[in-house]
Amino acid sequence: MLSERKERRYLFYIAVYVILALISSYHMTLFESTEGRYAEIAREMMVNGNFMIPEFNGITHFHKPPVVYWLIAAGMKLFGINGLGARFFGIIAAAVALIFTRKTAYLLTRDDNTADCAVLATGSSLLFLSVSRVVAIDIYITTVVIIALYVLFSAAGGENGILEGILFGLLLGVGFMLKGPIVILFTVLPASAAAVYNKNYRNLFNPVFFFSSLAVFLLVGLPWYIYLIFNYDGIVSYFIGYQLVDRMTTEVFNRAEPWYFYPAVLFGLFPMFVYSLYGMVSERFAGRYSLWLFFLLPFAVFQFSASKLASYLVPFSPLLGILAVSAVMRFRSHVPLFFGHLYMAVFIMAPAVAAYVLDFLIPYRLLLMMTTLLAAAVYITILGGYRFGRGFVIASAWTVLVISVPLYVVGPKMEEDSKGFRLLSAASMTEKYGKKLETVCYKAFLPSVSFYRQEIVPMIISREREIQFEKDDEYKKYYIRDQKDAVSFFAERPELFVITSENHVDEVETEYGYNCSVEYETKKVNLYLCAR
Repeated sequence: MLSERKERRYLFYIAVYVILALISSYHMTLFESTEGRYAEIAREMMVNGNFMIPEFNGITHFHKPPVVYWLIAAGMKLFGINGLGARFFGIIAAAVALIFTRKTAYLLTRDDNTADCAVLATGSSLLFLSVSRVVAIDIYITTVVIIALYVLFSAAGGENGILEGILFGLLLGVGFMLKGPIVILFTVLPASAAAVYNKNYRNLFNPVFFFSSLAVFLLVGLPWYIYLIFNYDGIVSYFIGYQLVDRMTTEVFNRAEPWYFYPAVLFGLFPMFVYSLYGMVSERFAGRYSLWLFFLLPFAVFQFSASKLASYLVPFSPLLGILAVSAVMRFRSHVPLFFGHLYMAVFIMAPAVAAYVLDFLIPYRLLLMMTTLLAAAVYITILGGYRFGRGFVIASAWTVLVISVPLYVVGPKMEEDSKGFRLLSAASMTEKYGKKLETVCYKAFLPSVSFYRQEIVPMIISREREIQFEKDDEYKKYYIRDQKDAVSFFAERPELFVITSENHVDEVETEYGYNCSVEYETKKVNLYLCAR
């Protein structure tokens, strides 16, 4: 591998990045539905000891392979069943992704300053910054992709021996066990396309590299799927037909967005995305690596897919950061950076403006105004210490971190105005009638309540669940599907807590004979003490 300098100035940024994320993680609620879902599946794995078969609120759940749940569960084993435990290894994964962004940037550019700035540009991307703090799969797959790209670009440059092949196969296998074939889309597909006209990528077909990576990929990535094939009828059609084809071609997952959704997300990262495009077109690396293919091919697949989420684009962040910095570092005046400075001016003013526009931020007006002043001071001070593009990247990155700090203070306080139910769950554990009452969700599906109560909370007449892989009726304790079963369920319980909306509490009283009183209110649902 290429020799890099001994100084590690970029590590200071990563250290601050990680410390801020960890400090906030414990107090930040898990948000529905994504964080609640991932964290609860991992919690149930810890409780039932079955790390092969994910279960979600008591029902077999094969939407994702189990590796991501193992990582979340490992964090909770270390730090407890709380937000810090659930987020810990995601934050560590973000740090690793930034380290390999630096290594990849140096491999591509042979320039230390560009490589350092690539870390800052990637870490301060609003998409990467936000997803790195979310209990979900996207930050993990991002980390695997950038490490795999580092190995792949090294192999294209001639370092394509058996060790590189084993490492590449291991990364593909882990990626496949995280999110199925998506890792192939970001790595093997564009590299194979580039090999058609770029002789460097034909090094990947060196028999030693190719067959060693293939063998390790098969050993790591396929055993879990083979186990399911032998134990669950219909699993192949479920994965290929429902999870892959239907996800790509239909709106079965309710994630349909207009055609301009992804372009809007990327241009929402302005100005860095525009600089990325410039870097892509003018590729500083003399076309040696055909980096445009590693963006355009996966992006085209996402663009034509019916299922769209902004977080699907996070694995692009390191590569786009490298491309943006490679362009910005060549600017020798502030003219090309005009829109970048304008964007940052608006971004710096945002906290102070929000404090006067949004009523729920009024208690934090002084904090947010001070944030704007501090951010402006940081931006101007750093900008004055460096020339042109490098100064813009460094100033922007540290300014974004400064502005993120009050979000960690304000965020937990805004739980009632968001999809967070930690405090509601805590209220449901208050003793009534001299005992801890059972809690249920009625016409509401809130897995984070199960997570915070550390027990599976029954969901009554809520979201339709997939039960085709259940081998017994145990799940029926937690999944009450219709009115008839609901009547039987409530008849056996003279008092309990019910989580539901104001629109449905009358049904609980009239249909099931309870008198209900509000115990805790949120913007979305309330906690009711119901008794007869």
